[in-house]
Amino acid sequence: GFSAGEIGHIPVDTRPDAPLCGCGRRGCLETLASGRAIETEARAAAERAAEGGEATSLAGVLRDKGRISARDVADAARAGDAVARRIFETAAEHLGVGVAAAVNLFNPEAVVIGGGVAGAWDLLGPVLERTVRERTFPPNHRFLRGILPAALGEDAGAVGAASLVLVPQDGM
Repeated sequence: GFSAGEIGHIPVDTRPDAPLCGCGRRGCLETLASGRAIETEARAAAERAAEGGEATSLAGVLRDKGRISARDVADAARAGDAVARRIFETAAEHLGVGVAAAVNLFNPEAVVIGGGVAGAWDLLGPVLERTVRERTFPPNHRFLRGILPAALGEDAGAVGAASLVLVPQDGM
């Protein structure tokens, strides 16, 4: 298959009520650390704020736009919104658990994080790196030279897919 290195379906939340993933399982990394997961949590936080919960600028974004993007959450976090910052920190911790599992299993020299959330590396990176360091077997962590955002950002998946068509593959 072509899913090697895909860690989005590593279970990182084993609670019976963990978020349901599109794959049919609960608690997959994808449901807790992706752009969509950040948007879902932000919407819930905005709705709680509208009902008298902890104040967040995300409530105004939801009211004005009818939706909240991961970019909106990143902008709010950078502007000092504590709720938005916590949403990114929680996502980074979940991502760190999944990355640590991969590091412990494969002992790579580097880990590259792609997708839209990599565009908020300033919010994601420090917590992600700390979580990976805390959760990896020490010899594996010493071998790991870096955790980096994908150079192609949100285009990484599209470029990778195009390369499958353009570059001959063994057995295809």
